[in-house]
Amino acid sequence: MSELFTWGDKYLEIGSPLELKLGNLTVGLERTAVEWSAHYSYAQDRYVSESAKEVTRQRTAFNTTTGGITLEPAMADRNVVVRPMQPIRIPDGQEITLYLSTPLWLRCLCSETNTQLLDIPTEILSDTWFGPNTREGEICYANASHARMSLANVPVRPERLISPVGIHNKGGDDLIIERLNVPIPSLSIYDTGASLWTQDIHITRVHKLEVAEIEFTNTAPSEYSDAKLISPARQTKDENLMVRALGLLF
Repeated sequence: MSELFTWGDKYLEIGSPLELKLGNLTVGLERTAVEWSAHYSYAQDRYVSESAKEVTRQRTAFNTTTGGITLEPAMADRNVVVRPMQPIRIPDGQEITLYLSTPLWLRCLCSETNTQLLDIPTEILSDTWFGPNTREGEICYANASHARMSLANVPVRPERLISPVGIHNKGGDDLIIERLNVPIPSLSIYDTGASLWTQDIHITRVHKLEVAEIEFTNTAPSEYSDAKLISPARQTKDENLMVRALGLLF
């Protein structure tokens, strides 16, 4: 059967397959007495590679299965390099907030044993190298964004989450943002009741230094202070994130 996608707990009887759709992602789940089988694919899209359009199948074996599963939103497993549709210039002394949208990952767990059945992106992202040279940097995901500055213009899409990023330029000259390396795996997911958000991210370009200070809170985003934490960060915060060279950030 196919049903409207919702996060949380579900129950599958033996021999009663379930199909779920979230954005471009379609997931099918089926249970027998001794295994769970899953398949997933992505909708036909000019941005999706031919391999991603194919159906991926996997099976997980058990001594005996129980019917309960939990669908959880999760963060990407790498940093995401967000590229605004147009470069953004921030004059010296100015402070702005960008609302960045990135795809969620879908995690499916057996409720009783907490065994992971799936951990997959809701959207296929291309790989990109981010760093000042070929020896210093990291492999990230690439994601284009409108990088909106008005919350009223941020669309609500169930397969994506919103990260509010505050940027304060104290560098003594203009800061041009053509792309931004966001530490997505170190962020948590909060449910506002209407959409999913991360906590606030604060970036300060330090005066006369080619470095930036990065901080993110451990509380709900300031726009939705009563939002509920529903998924902790995929990885613990790296203290090296607190001060990074601009070449590793912008």
